[in-house]
Amino acid sequence: MNTQNLSANKIWKQSSTNLSFKDWLNREKLKGNYIPNQTINEILTEQLRSDLLKDSSKKELEQKKISKTIYGIDQRVIIFSGILIAGAITYSYFRK
Repeated sequence: MNTQNLSANKIWKQSSTNLSFKDWLNREKLKGNYIPNQTINEILTEQLRSDLLKDSSKKELEQKKISKTIYGIDQRVIIFSGILIAGAITYSYFRK
């Protein structure tokens, strides 16, 4: 009998025991059997999925930040500096 996807109540009904649900559940816990709680499993699964998505989106943002730098300096700073230097050279050339 596959009990992985069944709730504790369904497993209890299938066991056809004379014990009450509470007594049966306590007995199963003492035996060391894990009786899954579907609601908790769904919440945990959803939380894990959202955490994984957040981690992957953070990694993508970090990669984008890294790709926008040259030797650790922002591309905009390098481009502005290059334009400024080229402008200074051009100004000094035509000034003479």
